Amino acid sequence: MILKERSWYRDDRPNLIGIKTVDKSVFHYGTQVPLKFAPFFAEANKKPLPERGEKSEIVLVVNGVEYKANFHNMNRKGIASDTFQIRYDGNSRLKDLLRRVFSHSFTALAGNADVKIEDIENEEETLSVVETMEFYATETPMKYDVRLQPSEETKQEVRIWWVNQGVTIQAAQNEGVI
Repeated sequence: MILKERSWYRDDRPNLIGIKTVDKSVFHYGTQVPLKFAPFFAEANKKPLPERGEKSEIVLVVNGVEYKANFHNMNRKGIASDTFQIRYDGNSRLKDLLRRVFSHSFTALAGNADVKIEDIENEEETLSVVETMEFYATETPMKYDVRLQPSEETKQEVRIWWVNQGVTIQAAQNEGVI
């Protein structure tokens, strides 16, 4: 069974809660969780989701490193339904990691700095490649295994630090040293 809602989708992989397609919100505050996906988080948490206006502390495990975040049920004026969000806006370590791992998306979206998140109708049109965050349930309630899936372009980028800050890097590349 495949379930899709906005920038989230889900298939039948064991323990998969959902897959988030990277968009601008990922680099700023976290992500909104569509209502269709909320029950999968509740099942992974082994307890009900927070009531409106409340939050629960969660742990996102990325490559074995734990990052603190919150699962919010936002109390939005004039909105009758629940609004769930995974928020890590205060976690600069996690945001820095996401900007590095998803450098292709971050660069493409940063090029649209004047565009506000809420003004983008379809960020998939802005991005030429798709990068994702896969959320999996763990044995521990309120702790999710998050697997980052960068683009092939990002994976293939050559990242080196050169003592001369690039002054002689071209010559070394031309000679086949690097």
